[in-house]
Amino acid sequence: MRWAAFFVGSRAVQILHFLVLIVQLMREGQLFSLGELLGILLQGGVSMTSHSELVDIARNAKTIEWLKAELVGGVSALFKAMLKNHEEAITDSLANIIVACFLLGKRMGIPFSRLDVKVDNKVRANISKGHEIEQWYGDFTALSNYLHGKLM
Repeated sequence: MRWAAFFVGSRAVQILHFLVLIVQLMREGQLFSLGELLGILLQGGVSMTSHSELVDIARNAKTIEWLKAELVGGVSALFKAMLKNHEEAITDSLANIIVACFLLGKRMGIPFSRLDVKVDNKVRANISKGHEIEQWYGDFTALSNYLHGKLM
């Protein structure tokens, strides 16, 4: 039985084996709902993870997929708003994309503050390397000034 390898090893290894197996089965045309995946885990007597932990893992995975779809939808809405030159819709779409990025980062274990620092580092790096947008418009410097005023 293909599930046998899943139930051997550490918790992290077990989860990795499970995910690899699911991907293989899905490539073969077998599709599973989150409920079915939980059922497979619980049916196999998985003592490594409690039912509530499995529900949390499934919920987190579903939320990540939802946020990825939100990002794609947000970019689509942004492009449509840009075609219509509708400033309010453009602003709304950009805000939705930014919020979705922060929430996706949180679901992936990245604290908001770390993402803020990473954005600041990217802005500073583009200033120091003389990015074309910085040379032409000074936008990275303006963004850095804004972020430092906001964060301080």
